[in-house]
This record gives sequence, C-alpha cells and structure tokens, in this order.
Amino acid sequence: MFSVSAFRSAVDSGVILGQSNFRMMRIKNRIFVVFSCIYRQKHSPTVESDYSRHPKTAAIVLELLEPLFGCGHTLWINNFFNSPELARKLKIKQSTDSVGILKLNRKNVPKEVKDKKLEKGEIIARYSGPVTVLKWHDTRNVPMVSTHHSADKQRVSNTGKETEKPLCVIDYNHNMRGVNLKDQLLHMYIVEREKKMTKWYLKLFKRLLNSTVINSFVVYREVTGRNIQQLSYRIQLVEGLFMKYAHASEKWTTLG
Repeated sequence: MFSVSAFRSAVDSGVILGQSNFRMMRIKNRIFVVFSCIYRQKHSPTVESDYSRHPKTAAIVLELLEPLFGCGHTLWINNFFNSPELARKLKIKQSTDSVGILKLNRKNVPKEVKDKKLEKGEIIARYSGPVTVLKWHDTRNVPMVSTHHSADKQRVSNTGKETEKPLCVIDYNHNMRGVNLKDQLLHMYIVEREKKMTKWYLKLFKRLLNSTVINSFVVYREVTGRNIQQLSYRIQLVEGLFMKYAHASEKWTTLG
C-alpha cells in the first residue's frame, strides 16, 4: 500500500490478505484505497523471476516500488516488511531512502540494540554505512531503521508537555498518518477476520467491499460537507440499500 505525495511513498501491511495487495493513495489528506495486484499462491512468477533471492515481504516491496526507483522518493514502511537488509538494498542499489519501524527479531539487527534495556526517553543506535538502526523507549520500545536519519532528537510539545523524540520517529508519524488513518477507519468495522474463513479470496472480497465503503464515506463527506460519523454513515448506507433492493425483491415476488 502506498501513500503517494511528491517525494514520499508509504507501505503498510494492513492490506496484505493472503496473496493480495492494494495501494492506498492520499490526496490532500483524503484517503482512497485502490486495488493494485494479486500475488497468486507462493509461486508468483513476477516475484520469483526478479526477486527470488529476497524474503517474500521484501520482494513485494521491491516489485511495487520498482517504477519509483531513482526518483528521489523516501519509503515509509512498517515492521511487517521492514529489515536492515531491505533498507541497505534500497539505498545502495536503488538510490531510494527508507524509514520505518522494525521487528527486533529481523536478521542483522545489532545485538546491542536488541538486548539493551532502556529507561523512558533513552535511545541506543548503531550504524552500518548508510543504515541507522536504533531503539528508543517511550511507553514501550520503538525500534527504527532509517537511511535518511541519524539518532538526532528534536523537542516536541505534547498535551502541554515538552519531550524529546528521535527525528526519525517524528517524520515517520507525520508521513504515515494517512495510512494509519485508513487502518483506524477499517479496523473499527473490520469484516474479514472470521476464524472459520480460510479461503483467501473471501477475505479479499470482504476487504474490497469494506474498502469501497470507506472510499464512499470519504467522498460523501467531501461532496456534502457533512461531518457525519462513520457509524451513522454505515447505518444510512445499509438502510438505503435495503429500501432500494427490498422493494425490488417484493416486485419480483409478486410477479412470481
């Protein structure tokens, strides 16, 4: 999923369902989820032929980002896809910076960063060429990897209190806000996480349906200027569909 602006792209895992993938576009802070492509089973020919040496999560990122290589973009990426190895490849071979949160169990995460116990506000960082791997402790540990930042901090004001945050965390939160907002909107009324649903295409259909509702919700608020809440919109949508098609069903029943 991409959040596209002039020189930034953002990738998030919330839209990866089995073998499916989507792109998310943010235009003037408005969210639109766009179907991009489907990876068929584990033997996707495009991934296998071009990026078979890489982990599948890295291969997905590299394939989707390929048209943007060398264009001065910075990739903002979450921990489902991220790794120091991917960050290094993007920077050195594709001239593309990347910034994102990181799982500490990924390969090539420095042992000192992984094991160091930190107090609130403390930070530890290690460098390897253009890659910075750091861990900052706020209310919990926040591991990051970046080819665009060092471990510099910046003072910020939050609810009247001044604190210091790593600049990479501040920039990441700013550039992923559209992606995170999309996740929040979908997560409130998620429909594709039934335990008995084992077929990936059913999950795909339900995610597409839910994403369509979110898109219509965004467009409705923009066109009407009404600051309607998502729940109220969904109730009105269901009522409208019911009234329209229940009436049609009655006509067919009468004719029969």
